[in-house]
Amino acid sequence: MANTYFQFKEFTIHQERTAMKVCTDACLFGAWTAEQMADRFPDAKGNEGLPPGHSVLDIGAGTGLLSLMLARQLYAVIDAVELEENAFSQAQENVGASKWNQRISVHHADILDFKSFRRYELVISNPPFFENSLKSVYSHRNLAKHEAALDLQVLFRLAEAFTTADGCFALLLPAERVDDAIQNAHSAAMHLRNKAMVRQTEKHGYFRTMLIFSKEKGIAKEEEISIRREGNYTERFSALLQPYYLFL
Repeated sequence: MANTYFQFKEFTIHQERTAMKVCTDACLFGAWTAEQMADRFPDAKGNEGLPPGHSVLDIGAGTGLLSLMLARQLYAVIDAVELEENAFSQAQENVGASKWNQRISVHHADILDFKSFRRYELVISNPPFFENSLKSVYSHRNLAKHEAALDLQVLFRLAEAFTTADGCFALLLPAERVDDAIQNAHSAAMHLRNKAMVRQTEKHGYFRTMLIFSKEKGIAKEEEISIRREGNYTERFSALLQPYYLFL
Protein backbone atom coordinates (compact mmCIF):
# COMPACT_ATOMS: atom_id res chain seq x y z
CA MET A 1 0.00 0.00 0.00
CA ALA A 2 1.28 3.47 -0.91
CA ASN A 3 2.01 5.92 1.89
CA THR A 4 -0.85 8.21 2.85
CA TYR A 5 1.62 10.93 3.75
CA PHE A 6 4.54 12.81 2.21
CA GLN A 7 7.57 13.27 4.45
CA PHE A 8 9.63 16.43 4.16
CA LYS A 9 12.76 17.23 6.16
CA GLU A 10 10.98 19.27 8.81
CA PHE A 11 7.27 18.49 8.43
CA THR A 12 4.85 15.82 7.24
CA ILE A 13 1.88 16.19 4.93
CA HIS A 14 -0.85 13.66 5.67
CA GLN A 15 -3.27 13.51 2.76
CA GLU A 16 -5.46 10.43 3.03
CA ARG A 17 -8.67 12.47 3.31
CA THR A 18 -7.96 15.03 0.61
CA ALA A 19 -8.70 14.97 -3.11
CA MET A 20 -5.49 16.64 -4.25
CA LYS A 21 -2.23 15.04 -3.19
CA VAL A 22 1.28 16.45 -2.86
CA CYS A 23 2.72 16.86 -6.35
CA THR A 24 6.07 17.98 -7.71
CA ASP A 25 4.83 21.17 -9.33
CA ALA A 26 3.15 22.38 -6.12
CA CYS A 27 6.36 21.70 -4.16
CA LEU A 28 8.37 23.58 -6.77
CA PHE A 29 5.90 26.47 -6.59
CA GLY A 30 6.19 26.77 -2.82
CA ALA A 31 9.99 26.67 -2.89
CA TRP A 32 10.25 29.09 -5.83
CA THR A 33 7.86 31.59 -4.25
CA ALA A 34 9.79 31.50 -0.97
CA GLU A 35 13.01 32.21 -2.88
CA GLN A 36 11.53 35.07 -4.90
CA MET A 37 10.01 36.69 -1.82
CA ALA A 38 13.08 36.32 0.40
CA ASP A 39 14.05 39.97 -0.13
CA ARG A 40 10.68 41.06 1.26
CA PHE A 41 10.53 38.84 4.35
CA PRO A 42 12.92 38.08 7.22
CA ASP A 43 14.55 34.66 7.15
CA ALA A 44 12.63 32.26 9.39
CA LYS A 45 15.88 30.82 10.75
CA GLY A 46 16.91 32.77 13.82
CA ASN A 47 13.78 34.91 14.06
CA GLU A 48 11.47 32.43 15.81
CA GLY A 49 10.32 33.89 19.11
CA LEU A 50 10.18 37.45 17.83
CA PRO A 51 6.79 38.98 16.91
CA PRO A 52 6.32 38.48 13.13
CA GLY A 53 5.89 41.77 11.34
CA HIS A 54 4.85 40.27 8.01
CA SER A 55 1.85 38.30 6.80
CA VAL A 56 0.81 35.81 4.09
CA LEU A 57 -2.60 34.64 2.87
CA ASP A 58 -2.89 31.15 1.34
CA ILE A 59 -6.08 30.90 -0.76
CA GLY A 60 -7.24 27.30 -1.13
CA ALA A 61 -4.78 25.85 1.35
CA GLY A 62 -5.54 22.17 0.65
CA THR A 63 -3.34 20.06 2.92
CA GLY A 64 -1.45 23.14 4.12
CA LEU A 65 1.56 22.34 1.93
CA LEU A 66 2.28 25.86 0.66
CA SER A 67 1.72 27.46 4.06
CA LEU A 68 4.19 25.07 5.67
CA MET A 69 6.77 25.55 2.91
CA LEU A 70 6.59 29.32 3.24
CA ALA A 71 6.68 29.19 7.05
CA ARG A 72 9.89 27.18 6.84
CA GLN A 73 11.66 29.93 4.86
CA LEU A 74 9.84 33.21 5.56
CA TYR A 75 9.20 34.67 9.00
CA ALA A 76 5.54 35.71 8.81
CA VAL A 77 2.12 34.95 10.20
CA ILE A 78 0.09 32.94 7.68
CA ASP A 79 -3.67 32.70 7.24
CA ALA A 80 -4.54 29.51 5.33
CA VAL A 81 -8.12 29.46 4.03
CA GLU A 82 -9.74 26.22 2.84
CA LEU A 83 -13.39 25.62 1.91
CA GLU A 84 -13.54 21.83 1.53
CA GLU A 85 -14.16 20.27 4.95
CA ASN A 86 -11.88 17.22 4.68
CA ALA A 87 -9.00 19.28 3.32
CA PHE A 88 -9.49 21.85 6.07
CA SER A 89 -9.32 19.22 8.82
CA GLN A 90 -6.27 17.62 7.20
CA ALA A 91 -4.53 21.00 6.95
CA GLN A 92 -5.35 21.69 10.59
CA GLU A 93 -3.69 18.43 11.61
CA ASN A 94 -0.62 18.98 9.42
CA VAL A 95 -0.12 22.52 10.65
CA GLY A 96 -0.85 21.59 14.26
CA ALA A 97 1.87 18.93 14.22
CA SER A 98 4.47 21.33 12.78
CA LYS A 99 6.97 23.54 14.58
CA TRP A 100 5.32 26.61 12.99
CA ASN A 101 1.80 26.05 14.36
CA GLN A 102 1.93 29.34 16.29
CA ARG A 103 2.41 31.28 13.07
CA ILE A 104 -0.12 29.50 10.82
CA SER A 105 -3.89 29.77 11.31
CA VAL A 106 -6.11 27.45 9.24
CA HIS A 107 -9.58 28.83 8.50
CA HIS A 108 -12.57 26.79 7.33
CA ALA A 109 -14.17 29.39 5.08
CA ASP A 110 -15.11 30.44 1.59
CA ILE A 111 -12.48 32.97 0.56
CA LEU A 112 -15.31 35.10 -0.85
CA ASP A 113 -16.64 35.49 2.69
CA PHE A 114 -13.33 35.55 4.55
CA LYS A 115 -12.83 38.58 6.75
CA SER A 116 -9.41 39.67 7.98
CA PHE A 117 -8.22 42.68 9.98
CA ARG A 118 -4.92 42.66 8.13
CA ARG A 119 -3.64 43.16 4.61
CA TYR A 120 -0.94 40.82 3.38
CA GLU A 121 2.49 41.32 1.84
CA LEU A 122 1.94 38.07 -0.04
CA VAL A 123 -1.15 36.23 -1.27
CA ILE A 124 -0.46 32.78 -2.71
CA SER A 125 -2.74 30.33 -4.49
CA ASN A 126 -2.57 27.03 -6.32
CA PRO A 127 -6.12 27.38 -7.64
CA PRO A 128 -8.60 24.98 -9.25
CA PHE A 129 -8.01 25.87 -12.89
CA PHE A 130 -8.30 22.67 -14.92
CA GLU A 131 -11.64 23.49 -16.49
CA ASN A 132 -10.84 21.89 -19.85
CA SER A 133 -10.03 18.46 -18.43
CA LEU A 134 -12.55 15.70 -17.81
CA LYS A 135 -14.30 16.25 -14.51
CA SER A 136 -14.27 13.60 -11.85
CA VAL A 137 -17.57 12.14 -10.68
CA TYR A 138 -16.53 13.01 -7.14
CA SER A 139 -17.68 16.51 -6.18
CA HIS A 140 -14.88 17.11 -3.63
CA ARG A 141 -12.26 16.39 -6.31
CA ASN A 142 -14.05 18.68 -8.74
CA LEU A 143 -13.98 21.43 -6.13
CA ALA A 144 -10.25 20.92 -5.66
CA LYS A 145 -9.32 20.53 -9.32
CA HIS A 146 -11.75 22.51 -11.46
CA GLU A 147 -12.78 26.10 -11.96
CA ALA A 148 -15.96 25.49 -10.00
CA ALA A 149 -15.70 28.00 -7.18
CA LEU A 150 -13.42 30.76 -8.47
CA ASP A 151 -12.24 32.16 -11.78
CA LEU A 152 -9.17 34.21 -12.58
CA GLN A 153 -11.02 37.51 -12.61
CA VAL A 154 -12.42 36.91 -9.13
CA LEU A 155 -9.09 35.63 -7.85
CA PHE A 156 -7.22 38.73 -8.98
CA ARG A 157 -9.92 40.94 -7.49
CA LEU A 158 -9.44 39.16 -4.16
CA ALA A 159 -5.66 39.41 -4.41
CA GLU A 160 -5.87 43.13 -5.08
CA ALA A 161 -8.19 43.61 -2.11
CA PHE A 162 -6.18 41.51 0.35
CA THR A 163 -2.65 42.76 -0.45
CA THR A 164 -0.85 45.76 0.95
CA ALA A 165 0.06 48.70 -1.28
CA ASP A 166 3.34 46.99 -2.15
CA GLY A 167 1.97 43.45 -1.85
CA CYS A 168 2.48 40.50 -4.20
CA PHE A 169 0.30 37.71 -5.55
CA ALA A 170 1.86 34.32 -6.37
CA LEU A 171 -0.06 31.98 -8.66
CA LEU A 172 0.46 28.47 -10.08
CA LEU A 173 -1.36 27.72 -13.33
CA PRO A 174 -1.30 25.41 -16.35
CA ALA A 175 1.16 26.87 -18.85
CA GLU A 176 -1.55 27.72 -21.36
CA ARG A 177 -3.20 30.09 -18.87
CA VAL A 178 -0.31 32.54 -18.62
CA ASP A 179 -1.80 35.09 -21.05
CA ASP A 180 -5.17 34.91 -19.29
CA ALA A 181 -3.46 35.59 -15.98
CA ILE A 182 -1.51 38.59 -17.27
CA GLN A 183 -4.65 40.06 -18.83
CA ASN A 184 -6.62 39.70 -15.60
CA ALA A 185 -3.71 41.14 -13.63
CA HIS A 186 -3.83 44.30 -15.73
CA SER A 187 -7.55 44.63 -15.01
CA ALA A 188 -6.75 44.45 -11.29
CA ALA A 189 -3.93 47.01 -11.60
CA MET A 190 -1.28 44.38 -10.85
CA HIS A 191 1.95 43.90 -12.78
CA LEU A 192 4.04 40.84 -13.58
CA ARG A 193 7.11 40.67 -11.36
CA ASN A 194 8.38 37.08 -11.75
CA LYS A 195 7.58 34.34 -14.24
CA ALA A 196 8.88 30.77 -14.47
CA MET A 197 7.82 28.34 -17.18
CA VAL A 198 8.09 24.74 -15.95
CA ARG A 199 8.68 21.57 -17.97
CA GLN A 200 9.52 17.99 -17.05
CA THR A 201 12.73 17.92 -19.13
CA GLU A 202 14.26 20.07 -21.85
CA LYS A 203 12.68 17.71 -24.39
CA HIS A 204 9.16 18.37 -23.09
CA GLY A 205 6.85 21.31 -23.54
CA TYR A 206 5.93 23.60 -20.66
CA PHE A 207 3.10 22.31 -18.49
CA ARG A 208 3.01 24.83 -15.61
CA THR A 209 3.69 28.50 -15.12
CA MET A 210 4.60 30.11 -11.80
CA LEU A 211 3.81 33.80 -11.61
CA ILE A 212 4.22 36.60 -9.09
CA PHE A 213 2.37 39.88 -9.57
CA SER A 214 2.83 43.13 -7.70
CA LYS A 215 0.95 46.39 -7.37
CA GLU A 216 4.24 48.12 -8.05
CA LYS A 217 5.49 48.45 -11.62
CA GLY A 218 8.87 47.06 -12.59
CA ILE A 219 10.76 44.89 -15.03
CA ALA A 220 9.64 41.28 -14.82
CA LYS A 221 12.23 38.57 -14.23
CA GLU A 222 11.62 35.47 -16.35
CA GLU A 223 13.15 32.00 -16.34
CA GLU A 224 12.62 28.44 -17.53
CA ILE A 225 12.86 25.52 -15.10
CA SER A 226 13.31 21.89 -16.12
CA ILE A 227 12.63 19.38 -13.35
CA ARG A 228 14.86 16.58 -14.64
CA ARG A 229 17.82 16.04 -16.93
CA GLU A 230 19.07 12.58 -17.87
CA GLY A 231 16.97 10.97 -15.14
CA ASN A 232 18.15 13.23 -12.30
CA TYR A 233 16.83 16.43 -10.83
CA THR A 234 18.36 19.52 -12.43
CA GLU A 235 20.64 21.79 -10.42
CA ARG A 236 18.02 24.52 -10.35
CA PHE A 237 15.28 22.20 -9.09
CA SER A 238 17.60 20.64 -6.52
CA ALA A 239 18.70 24.03 -5.20
CA LEU A 240 15.10 25.13 -4.71
CA LEU A 241 13.89 21.91 -3.05
CA GLN A 242 17.01 21.19 -0.99
CA PRO A 243 15.54 22.79 2.17
CA TYR A 244 12.51 20.49 1.91
CA TYR A 245 13.15 17.15 0.22
CA LEU A 246 14.64 14.39 2.36
CA PHE A 247 17.27 13.19 -0.10
CA LEU A 248 18.54 16.47 -1.50
